[in-house]
Amino acid sequence: MMLNRASDTIVRDFESAALRDYDLSWSQYRVLHCLWLAGPLEQREVVEVTGMSRALVSSTVKLLTRKQLVTSTCAAHDGRVRQLSLTEVGEETIGRAYRAQNAREVWWVDTLTPAERGILLILLRKLTRGKADS
Repeated sequence: MMLNRASDTIVRDFESAALRDYDLSWSQYRVLHCLWLAGPLEQREVVEVTGMSRALVSSTVKLLTRKQLVTSTCAAHDGRVRQLSLTEVGEETIGRAYRAQNAREVWWVDTLTPAERGILLILLRKLTRGKADS
């Protein structure tokens, strides 16, 4: 429960302190960030990379498309498959939102000593390594 509570607290803070200025939810940020790092992806790949449900990715992509931050087109190899890409406005938005979110992340981590940061990273990696596939 403590992991869940910490995650919820930090995500709410990111949304209110870093993402609100860009009119983004955490889910929207995650999809934009994924496309920003990886480039165009099929919608199913965004589901895999982000760990979000298909339904959540689908509804998030619809919102991002309406906001003109993402384009969703038919993949060349299969018209039933959706190919997602950032628009120019989406690129600019995620770049600015990332800097704001990253600054907030630094603010959170600055409460820890360098040794504690290292321990936290080790423990989080240990907890998440391969567990999602089990």
